[in-house]
Amino acid sequence: MTGFNLIALDDMIEVLGENRAEAILSYFSCPMNKDVELFLKERQLYFLFKD
Repeated sequence: MTGFNLIALDDMIEVLGENRAEAILSYFSCPMNKDVELFLKERQLYFLFKD
C-alpha cells in the first residue's frame, strides 16, 4: 500500500481530539462501498466508545 498510512482511530482521536478527528473523517470518500463511508462519518465513535 504505497502512499497510505494506517492510523488507528482511537490513536487519532487521542492525539487530535474528537472534533478534529471527525473533521478529518468528514473528507473521507469510499465510492465503492458507501456503507464504509457512512460508518466512518457517522457511527465510528459509538462503536469505539460504547463500553
